Amino acid sequence: MQTELYLKLAPLILPLIKPKFDQLKAAVGKTAKVIMFEKTFREYLERTLEKNSTITTIACRSNARPFYDLYVPLTLSPTSPTEKPVTLDKFDSSFLVRNGKIFIVDSGGMGKSTCSRWFLLNTLEHTKLIPVLIDLRRLKPEKNIIEYIQAELSSLGKEIDIDLIVTLIGYGDFLFIFDGYDEIGSDDLRGVTRNLKDFIDRAARNYFILTSRPDLSVSAFSNFTHYGIKPLSVAEAHSLLRKYDEGNIAPRLIEELGKTSNQIVSSFLGNPLLVSLLFAAYSYKQAIPFKKSIFFDQVFTALFELHDHTKGDFYRDIKSKLDKAQFQSILSRMAFLSIMKYGKTEYTSIEFNKLVEESIKGSGFSTTTSGVINDLVKAVQLVTQDGIYYRWIHKSIQDYFAAVFLRYEGKDKTAQLITKKILPNVQNYSLMLELFYDLDPKVFRSYCLKPVLENYLKHASKLKFGARTAVEVKEFYTQVSFFSEAIIYSRNAKSYSLSNSENEFVKQLFAEGERIATKSIGGRLSRASYHPIEGLMWLRHFNSNHGLLQLFRNVKIDIFSAASRKTSVNKVAMTPTKIYVISAKKQYGPPFTQAVVANIRSLYSTEREHGDFGILLDIEKVQSLLAKIVAEVEDQGELDKILDGL
Repeated sequence: MQTELYLKLAPLILPLIKPKFDQLKAAVGKTAKVIMFEKTFREYLERTLEKNSTITTIACRSNARPFYDLYVPLTLSPTSPTEKPVTLDKFDSSFLVRNGKIFIVDSGGMGKSTCSRWFLLNTLEHTKLIPVLIDLRRLKPEKNIIEYIQAELSSLGKEIDIDLIVTLIGYGDFLFIFDGYDEIGSDDLRGVTRNLKDFIDRAARNYFILTSRPDLSVSAFSNFTHYGIKPLSVAEAHSLLRKYDEGNIAPRLIEELGKTSNQIVSSFLGNPLLVSLLFAAYSYKQAIPFKKSIFFDQVFTALFELHDHTKGDFYRDIKSKLDKAQFQSILSRMAFLSIMKYGKTEYTSIEFNKLVEESIKGSGFSTTTSGVINDLVKAVQLVTQDGIYYRWIHKSIQDYFAAVFLRYEGKDKTAQLITKKILPNVQNYSLMLELFYDLDPKVFRSYCLKPVLENYLKHASKLKFGARTAVEVKEFYTQVSFFSEAIIYSRNAKSYSLSNSENEFVKQLFAEGERIATKSIGGRLSRASYHPIEGLMWLRHFNSNHGLLQLFRNVKIDIFSAASRKTSVNKVAMTPTKIYVISAKKQYGPPFTQAVVANIRSLYSTEREHGDFGILLDIEKVQSLLAKIVAEVEDQGELDKILDGL
């Protein structure tokens, strides 16, 4: 679809790449290979532009619409106080030049891929940089980034000489946009991460943008400037609803939204994807859901039963001949297998056929693989097809149906799946568990929350402190060491060189094979590598409790300490020539004092709501809630005995 935007930007491609290819021709000669490379590269950028100048969304029944017809400017929020928020409305090239490496990390549906498209389009229009957008789902460990680019360029013609690609990239002034780091297959993550870091190191004269959901693996890119995405304001959400509307649905929906103060509904409005789904659901049934699970079910019902209003009561033909409950059973099994067994959202046609066949067989229903695939892509439109690739329209949809499977299809294996498979790797399943909590809060409290609360009380009882240690120090050390293998703090203006003994200690804590490798430490803590906040640097290595506590915070479980206001502190309390270590396993460095703790709390203030200081447990709240859950479990046990006796 050649939109006005495409027709406007396509003529800019040749003048953009010509200087680089002139430089290449001067270096290696005006050979047939170089001429073919230039033509192929121009065509590649034109294809990329055409594909990304439109948006496909459920709210518009998956019809492609011009990008800016559905775009509401998003705002990037920095994690570091030394950076300012950046609104993606007018392009500011100094933003890229100043940062060089940008990592956009936020939850599902917040618009990370939309940001990637925006940077692609605006880089073409407003800069002399050459944008290259790479979908990280497509990367495999056995093929490095250069080889992937070679395959993309060579897909419609002869193979491009890889040495020419390396030389061209070496000239610099490319913007590489790596979208969807969190959607790399779980089996491929380590190898792809290694290839990605190697490419970034080698292509140092260029610029890089990376996007991902929050994940422990993002620590591998600590030398990037990290940004989140600011939730949409109510006015921005209303603007987006109006953009979706081709009738009079948006005004009625906005009016209904104005009548409710429900916090769940308010949270929908901050998330662009949920705004889109809310519009689709309301278009079918004029009712506003008050729980996330009801919301997603309403969306599914709307998509399954949606009829084309322009053709009277003509419903889409369901080729699988399944009713809604049967189709959901297969769909939920597919989603669960996608997450738990295969760990990805995108499949080749052969892989997808296998997944659907496996799900049909497990459900026990009689239908055809081709019928289910047709319905997923054309009727229900929860899966999109791009050539030989199939993928879920969004990972949030996959997570919802996986939660449905866990709740209704897992049966007697639910407890074992949660405790043995899910909780140890909670960072991979956080949204699925959030939705599971919404579907079955009692089982969630029993199998997810209860063991963590019990472990915290055991953890607190095992730590030993000196007789004169202040209560504030005990509390802080206990709280932080519960979700961290180790956190090392240092207060310095630029960098801090570790002594030999310190470096050996750090290497023991951050050993090879862990999330942060020894070689990444290199004997120094630097502002560039370890996120400064007002002079505070830290090196963090979280354990699985960190993801669990973030999950509990997200579902509003009241077990956390209230964040205190920032107060002025004496920064001299932390000696600049020392490192301060919190670790339940190994002790090192000067003792923590009330002044040091106050210092760190103050310097950490920008993270209080959404970072580490938003997940500090309140031991009295933990004890109180645990007692209630234990009583709840005992009551359920008594009820089960009565039912078994009937």
